[in-house]
Amino acid sequence: MNFELKFSDLSVAGPVKMEFDPEFDNIVSILNGTCDALEGTGTFVIEGFGRGIWPTDLYSDLCIFLEHLPVALIAIESKKDFVIEFYEQGLELRLEFFVEGDRYIARCAPMHGVLENSVRPTETIDTKTIHQMFRGVMDEFLRVVRQLYPWLLDNPCVRGWLKGEPVW
Repeated sequence: MNFELKFSDLSVAGPVKMEFDPEFDNIVSILNGTCDALEGTGTFVIEGFGRGIWPTDLYSDLCIFLEHLPVALIAIESKKDFVIEFYEQGLELRLEFFVEGDRYIARCAPMHGVLENSVRPTETIDTKTIHQMFRGVMDEFLRVVRQLYPWLLDNPCVRGWLKGEPVW
């Protein structure tokens, strides 16, 4: 299992609006706008569960992963179970992470229907490794936000999201 975010050409990054309307915008719309602006600047890699490298993009898949990421990091640090749902068309998979001692058992389940042969692939990963991978994605995303869109870090929705406040 592997989760990795790499930016290669930030010169093609698009703009992100500087002001968000608290009545109409939330962290999902802010992440969506940011990931849309970053599409084409790098790659978001997910690999594993017998699927090889997944067909991911920054616009939808990274955005969805980021929605879950602060809560997942807090869960890992507290050694608790957590879920990441890739609900957009394309992947439509639910990753369930269950604590087992000093490691996690990760299960890949379909959001709708059934995977081939009704198999729900599982992988085992130690807590330190999954924390490092997820923290690496967060750190790389925040590095680029600080460089290109620093005003986003002052947004109350972003500050709450970083603290692990629920997205929905």
